[in-house]
Amino acid sequence: MIGLVIIPIVFLVFYLLSKYKSKIKIDSEKDKPPPINPSTPGVHYYEECDYEGKHIHTDEAPSTITGNFKSVRVVDDFDVRAYNTDDVEVFLRGPTTIKCTSFKSMDITN
Repeated sequence: MIGLVIIPIVFLVFYLLSKYKSKIKIDSEKDKPPPINPSTPGVHYYEECDYEGKHIHTDEAPSTITGNFKSVRVVDDFDVRAYNTDDVEVFLRGPTTIKCTSFKSMDITN
């Protein structure tokens, strides 16, 4: 008797989860963007140390990037003036990498 009540409730829960997964932010693999090739020319920056976390890429110069990021990979002939959280300027000329340094902004030129 209890099984007759529990089984429809379980099916109802799975149905509601599948219907409203985007509203409750359950991500599926198909919703994720394709990975960015780290050797693509431009400036790659990451939210975490050791090139981990969210990976963002830009090849537009000149441009200004703001936000919190901790690893930068400069591929090709890009010049980057990055500013850490203490407003100290770090100049990067590609190709080069820097990791585990907290940055708050950077200016990218060719």
